[in-house]
Amino acid sequence: MIINAVVAVALGAAPVQAGPGAGAIYTTGQNMSDLVRDYQQSTDRRGTTHIEGHDLKGRPFELTIDRKGYVEASVGFWSISFRVADAS
Repeated sequence: MIINAVVAVALGAAPVQAGPGAGAIYTTGQNMSDLVRDYQQSTDRRGTTHIEGHDLKGRPFELTIDRKGYVEASVGFWSISFRVADAS
């Protein structure tokens, strides 16, 4: 579920407030198939998750999520980074 939220934020499907005091994101349980056309997910020896694919508009995207929740994403010509934490 957290991976779906991270992908949704990176692709702009779940906008969030940025900066100090930013609130939590709540998703409606979207599946990856609701957000992307195709994707591949893998995890390397260090526990870093890599997701590559194309969004529904055909733009290529690539996300790297480390074990501490730091996300680096490129979507089309855009690059973003943010930190994510599970609220549970």
